[in-house]
Amino acid sequence: MRLGNRGHRGRADPRGIFVGESSIAAVRAACDFFPDTTFPTDPDGNTAHWVYDALRAVRPAISTGYENVVLARWLSGIQKDDVQEKFVESVLEDWEAIKEALMADWEVSKDDLVEAFGHARDKWIEKDLDSWVNANRIFPGVADALNFASAPLYIITTKQTRFCLLLLERYGIKNIQKENVFGYGTGSKISVLKKILASPEHKGKKLVFVEDRYDTLEDASLSLLGTPLDLYLATWGYNTAETKRVAELHPYITPLDLPTFVSKLQ
Repeated sequence: MRLGNRGHRGRADPRGIFVGESSIAAVRAACDFFPDTTFPTDPDGNTAHWVYDALRAVRPAISTGYENVVLARWLSGIQKDDVQEKFVESVLEDWEAIKEALMADWEVSKDDLVEAFGHARDKWIEKDLDSWVNANRIFPGVADALNFASAPLYIITTKQTRFCLLLLERYGIKNIQKENVFGYGTGSKISVLKKILASPEHKGKKLVFVEDRYDTLEDASLSLLGTPLDLYLATWGYNTAETKRVAELHPYITPLDLPTFVSKLQ
């Protein structure tokens, strides 16, 4: 089963389940939005797997999905032998400055790229919903744990809400109310947390925030200091060995592995 752009600029890897939906969608969006974008291919005509390896390697630096389109576009002009030094190391060290410079050079806006990224996903879903869902693979035990959780659950994500709701439906997760899903465009994660903490039904109760991006947790530890909120770093997500080490030393952030997360929900 091919998951990529059939007929132009290479196809995405059919092993998409191993490289991640966001990377595949970013390659597609970059090809659609920037007509001169091409990616190297393997002998079968699929986008070379090292392209996805590079995108996965820098994923911890990304805060919002559209940034993957910027990464893919930039990566398309870098040779394989130069990827580690000119791409991976640079992104992990100074992504914000690089992103702003690239977008200014290409004369594109955040809104342009958000729309392009969402459009690529919509096209993929329309053509092959099952492969899109599979590329968004859920971690073992999570679906059942969410469905059997007794406490109210919320999702705060930079993914557009419609995609998150579709995944919940496809994975049979029915224990999260639609109004409890806060996707891209509903405010920052900190602002959403403040809204949830201020709601009458949570008065006097402690909330738990599980997040795989250390910077977001650090911001929460400062912005929400003194509130009844426990902060956990999801160590199975997109973070590095260094961020795990730093989290272990933080007085208000606790590293959390997947088995423990699942057991706490049940």
